[in-house]
Amino acid sequence: MATSLTSPERLRKIDLLREKNFDEEPWCHLPRDRVGVAALRERLQDLLGHITDRAFPKLRAEARRMLAECKTSLDRLGAARLTTQQQQQVFLSDMAARFQAMVRGALEANYSSLPDADTDGDSLRLMTNVVNMTAAFNCDFIRSSHDTLKAYYKVARERVVDNLFRQAVDHCLLTGPESPLGLFCEKWVLGLDAQDLASMAGESCLVSRRRERLTAKMQDLESALKILR
Repeated sequence: MATSLTSPERLRKIDLLREKNFDEEPWCHLPRDRVGVAALRERLQDLLGHITDRAFPKLRAEARRMLAECKTSLDRLGAARLTTQQQQQVFLSDMAARFQAMVRGALEANYSSLPDADTDGDSLRLMTNVVNMTAAFNCDFIRSSHDTLKAYYKVARERVVDNLFRQAVDHCLLTGPESPLGLFCEKWVLGLDAQDLASMAGESCLVSRRRERLTAKMQDLESALKILR
């Protein structure tokens, strides 16, 4: 017979057995409205109600906060674009429009349209960054231009001196066709007449007489040496 009882019947039978336990010592002295499954269920419902009443404002605020976060995250994801080509085009078109608006604002120095204009939008302030970079470059140029120009001047000066040496000194004075070093040569000597040769290479009378005396003396000495042998 026990196996033929349905689940509700078995539960009622178990409840009756539990209720009889409260008729015995020491449970029989407890108030009747505080014993049994029904009383326990009622007390738990009351307790849950008090807890819910105390926590409801916090739960409501937390739910609203989570809802706002979900909406913000969903807006950042953009329109749904998993199904049709049109949804994907709308998503990209909206992104392109926002980007072009940011570009125009950056070029016109109108930063009110930037998404991070009030927080961390310095990286998007194009014209401001350009002006700041130009000022920084101006300072760097002032500091480095003197050394740079001095280096250029040194190279240019050395180049001018080198060109001057090559063209004026080397070509005109040393190796060129009109170099004074090439004036006195065999060809020039062969082109001289007798008068010019005599004036430049002829011996004076004093030198001629001295040469004659030395020649005669040398001959006499050679003859003496032959005799002494």
